[in-house]
Order: sequence, then C-alpha cells, then structure tokens
Amino acid sequence: MENDTLLRMTRRTQGSQGLIWITGLSGSGKSTLARTLRKFFRQGEVEPIILDGDELRECLNARDLYTFDDRLELARTYSRLANLLVQQHQLVIVATMSLFHEVHQMNRQTAFPYFEVFLDLPMSILRQRDFKGLYGTASTPAIENVGGLDLDLEVPLEPHLHITDPEIDPESLASMVFHRFMGLYSPTR
Repeated sequence: MENDTLLRMTRRTQGSQGLIWITGLSGSGKSTLARTLRKFFRQGEVEPIILDGDELRECLNARDLYTFDDRLELARTYSRLANLLVQQHQLVIVATMSLFHEVHQMNRQTAFPYFEVFLDLPMSILRQRDFKGLYGTASTPAIENVGGLDLDLEVPLEPHLHITDPEIDPESLASMVFHRFMGLYSPTR
C-alpha cells in the first residue's frame, strides 16, 4: 500500500475519534496487532493511543486480580477509560482479553466509530506462543484462573472481524483492520 493512499484515507478522520477493540485469549497476538496497526495510522498522520491489557494491569495495580469478577470489573474499567479518551477526540486501540458480552455491548453503545476484532486461535497455537507460562506444559501445571482453560469467558457475539487463521501475518491483519475501520467513515454509513 502506498503512503499517499494511507495519508488520504487517514486525513478524512483528522479530528475524528473511534475505538478499535482487539480481544482474544493470551498469546493470540492482540498486542502485536495493536502495535502494527498503530504504524498504519501513523503513516496517515494520526497518533492512536494504545491501551494494552498487561500495561493497564500494571498501571492500575491490578496484577493479582484474575478471577472472573476481577476480570469483568477490569474490562469495564478499560472500556470506560477508552471511551473517555474517544470522547476527547482520540483514536484508541485497546488490546485486551476482556471477553465479556456486557463489555462488548458497552463499547457498541458509543456514538463514535467502534470496531471489534476477535483473534480466535486454536489452543495448540496459544500454547506454542505461551511466553508467560499460563497454559502449562507436560511437566508444569497451568496457572489458575486462565481464560480458555479453567475460566469460562464470553466470546464476542458479533465481532466486525473474526480471525481464526494463525498463519496470517501481523502486517496483513493490520491492513485488513485499518481498511475496514476506515470504511466506517464512508459517506454511506
């Protein structure tokens, strides 16, 4: 994709705001997608704010809050924070597990463009990418309260983009998200 095209597309949104919510289990590539997507917007002279779940946990001193109720309250907080920033004319990219129907519905109720990406990769791939050691191995047990293992979470009902292919590279995926999000600004909306 040429920079001129990105620039023209992104300039249409100067002063506009929106929320891109990237969700999926640990190891699905949420943070990687968010950082790669930010590059696309930067080429168009828009500086999105990234709110990453791990960084938010650290910032909010919530490193030990992993039960279902803890996670739900944190997800609500992430949504409220993201929407506060969007109301202040920011483009916000959130990369967080936050797999709760209530939170996805909260996000959809905003008056601003909202785009939801669900990275739904097989557990075998997530285990291969498990640099945090959450899923366990043959010799070590999984950690407690792990989404997708012993903690039931709610997968998005109607994501704008549902990715199940673990082979898709971050650049291609970011391009897909960028163009679909930009489509929310089309005159036919």
